[in-house]
Amino acid sequence: MAQRHRTEDPYADMEKCAPWAINMQLKVMVHPRGGDDEETDFERVLAMLRAVNYQGYVVLEYEEPVEPEDPYVAVPRYLEQLRRLLDNGVVAG
Repeated sequence: MAQRHRTEDPYADMEKCAPWAINMQLKVMVHPRGGDDEETDFERVLAMLRAVNYQGYVVLEYEEPVEPEDPYVAVPRYLEQLRRLLDNGVVAG
């Protein structure tokens, strides 16, 4: 299994970096140090980007194992979730 960057509070770290972001590769999972892996809260991350007037691309990054969910099933589901949030103005002003 690939090494994963782990931090105590991934969202706090993202918020600190957001003002300088020029590219966002949004992973589908966050891996807090000392905690359980969890699905990324897309709405929370996109709201952070909107707060700093982010103007770049948002790229979905899927690195999860084939089990328990086939990437050909999971990726379209995550893309739909992102599209719905973007269409509802979570990032776009």
